[in-house]
Amino acid sequence: MIDNVVTQFLGKEIFVNSFIHIDLWTFVHILSSVFIVIILLLFIKKFFKLIGVLLVLLILWEIFEYILYGIITPPLISSETFVDLFTDIAIGFLAGTITTLILILNKNSKKQNI
Repeated sequence: MIDNVVTQFLGKEIFVNSFIHIDLWTFVHILSSVFIVIILLLFIKKFFKLIGVLLVLLILWEIFEYILYGIITPPLISSETFVDLFTDIAIGFLAGTITTLILILNKNSKKQNI
């Protein structure tokens, strides 16, 4: 297993119950979603298409993570619970959607000021 100091540190749980799993990895998902949206905005200008692509990318990433610990023997990374997996997608989607809205609204307000 590829468990080193960084992955152990990021795995520290902040808030966990039967519906949500917040650990330090959550902040990695937030930042990565922001960067993904910034890159997608270079190619996709329509809001709903962009967040649709973001959602697909987030789901594909979680499937990739599942393959790394669910199919490959021995697993390459520590396994996640379904709640953690769902939280990763939801938090990433929320962060990406908010980032998209902020950037689009900011761009539109600059156009109106010209």
